Amino acid sequence: MSTPDLLVTFFDDWEARTKLEEQLTLNALAKRIRITTAPQKDLLPWLKFARFGSLPSKGGSLRWNGNVLALSGVVGDYDGKRMSPEEAGERLDKAGITAIIYTTPSHSDEAPRWRVGCPFAAELAPDLHYQMVSRLNGVLGGVLATESWTLSQSYYYGSVKANAAHRAIVVEGITTLDRCDDLDEDAIGKPNGGNQKKEPGGTPEAPIADIVAAFEVIPNPLPEWDLRGGTWNEWNVIGMAAWRASGGSEKGFEAFDRWSRKSLKYDLQETRFRWDHYETSPPSQVGFGTLVHLARQEQSGWEPPSRRKFDFAAAKGALEGEREADVVDRLVHIVVQGDPDPVEIEQLTSLAARRANVSRRAIKAKLKLALAKAKSSNGQSRFTIEDGCLTYLGPTSTG
Repeated sequence: MSTPDLLVTFFDDWEARTKLEEQLTLNALAKRIRITTAPQKDLLPWLKFARFGSLPSKGGSLRWNGNVLALSGVVGDYDGKRMSPEEAGERLDKAGITAIIYTTPSHSDEAPRWRVGCPFAAELAPDLHYQMVSRLNGVLGGVLATESWTLSQSYYYGSVKANAAHRAIVVEGITTLDRCDDLDEDAIGKPNGGNQKKEPGGTPEAPIADIVAAFEVIPNPLPEWDLRGGTWNEWNVIGMAAWRASGGSEKGFEAFDRWSRKSLKYDLQETRFRWDHYETSPPSQVGFGTLVHLARQEQSGWEPPSRRKFDFAAAKGALEGEREADVVDRLVHIVVQGDPDPVEIEQLTSLAARRANVSRRAIKAKLKLALAKAKSSNGQSRFTIEDGCLTYLGPTSTG
């Protein structure tokens, strides 16, 4: 059969604040994919075989699950670095299914990465997406990456710097995927079981509290980022560092997600997609050391909580041996120069209040003033005190 016309939604970038719908043949789409190129990946456009509405997400993106109105086809992602696009095409050709296979911006012939799109004979409801992707995965032997099952997941198309290995292949089958009900018998669903949370992808490099503490210090965006030129690559590197540092755990995702929310460009779907995607090609060049380095750029001498050493017994002894009139001043010095945790601060404050015969509120007022001075010289205080309540924020730089 001749390749049918297909509705494709195009997005200029991952923010997807605007969209363009076009009806075109697979051959016309293949030509566009072949000739599209950019200096770097995050400057390439995106595509999706679906019709989207005009309701943006909280982050302003049109590319989210609740805005998918209908499916014109499905697109699956392969990142396994073994099966070539040609082999995928042969499998689909043997099954008689019309499709397009095109290489990703990260593809090389030595480590193949590609996407496969299958148009439908007619638009389908969004709730059939999982079934259709599972059919396609069955034909390909179960090689598709987990993000293929995300309803609104869209993909870059084109090459980086006119990569000579980039290509797009059209398979002119005798039918379309949506008409092959017999494929349900051999369908292969999403790895790790549908909506179940993914297990960690490796051994964590650091306690989750250290990762959380680093993200509390690292700004978003970083001062050196070129906001006009796009910051996706830089954001993605930090995501990879967090994934490796946490072993890909859900707690690690929560820390990265909270940090990502600081940006006006935040997109939950993209953040979740990237995190799940890291498992298909685990990062090895960045990790917890990257987060420590970035934190120290903001606060010289920053240390993760697990590496900080505070001699509570010595601090307590110093307060007990101090002259009554100087107890509060000694406590202030200990808090500003040392590194006690919030519980230790409270215990030392109670001891100082008893020894100096003053109220805890009065001591905390003096601590607040001292910490404000520390903030003015170091850029950020470890603690904030409001209405008598002390909250730990992270370490103060001592240079």
